[in-house]
Amino acid sequence: MSPQRDNDDGYRLHVGDLTSDCRKRDLEDLFSKFGPLKEIWLASYAPFYAFVVFRNKMDAEDASKETDGEKLAGQRMRVSMARPRQFGGPRNRFVTDKYRGRDDRSPDRRDRRY
Repeated sequence: MSPQRDNDDGYRLHVGDLTSDCRKRDLEDLFSKFGPLKEIWLASYAPFYAFVVFRNKMDAEDASKETDGEKLAGQRMRVSMARPRQFGGPRNRFVTDKYRGRDDRSPDRRDRRY
């Protein structure tokens, strides 16, 4: 069997249900036990969540299984493999008609009088 080839972007875990008391160091201490980390990103606003990026897929999978439901900084967290990043396009937020390709001069269905 050939050795597992690592992904250049790493293998991301989504860590949800964190508290404002959780620090990057807490995440590093917990997740580094499973293997080398590439990056940790922690939201500094509510809802508090993080992305923990591993260099190796098996390490990420093991960490996800072992830490899901564990307490960190007094709160039970949810841990799962993160969805792949989506590039090129607006995020899942409100998008005005201007960015949907509608011309401001063209009447909208709601503007028509029946």
